[in-house]
Amino acid sequence: MEQEWIVIGRILKPRGLKGELKVHLLTDFPERFSPGKIVVLKEDPPVPYRIEESAIQGETAFIKLEGIATVDVAEALAGKEFIIPIDELAPLEKGVYYPFQLIGFNAYTEEGKFIGVLTEIYPGGAHDLYEIREGKKEFLVPGTREFIREINLPERKIVIHAREGLLGD
Repeated sequence: MEQEWIVIGRILKPRGLKGELKVHLLTDFPERFSPGKIVVLKEDPPVPYRIEESAIQGETAFIKLEGIATVDVAEALAGKEFIIPIDELAPLEKGVYYPFQLIGFNAYTEEGKFIGVLTEIYPGGAHDLYEIREGKKEFLVPGTREFIREINLPERKIVIHAREGLLGD
């Protein structure tokens, strides 16, 4: 069986002249980018690198990888992604899910009416926003208990409290 991978960071651009990289973090666990840790570059086949130095600032990491010593080499990595095997994902609390686990779920009202497919989850300050699409219709639903009433992993469905006006009605 082929290894499944999850993206945890995207290289934005070089920083400085010695091969440092600016990375947009796509993980809630920035410690994955600490000095001494191994990160894997999404290539065919995947390429591991040891982190020599790092500084985390919000959703951005500035890192220096072993073996990347020039701005030219670093520039060639812009746009590439860091990945981890899916089995290395940190366990989450009960009722908390990784966004990739929910994308593609069918969305229903509490009355059982199909309203579309969950196509994207946008992280937000107070809460995430769930984008649900059906044909040309698109709805943004707050990712709170008030609106997301049920997440059923085995059935790949979510149940939404469709308060008046939420679905454009």
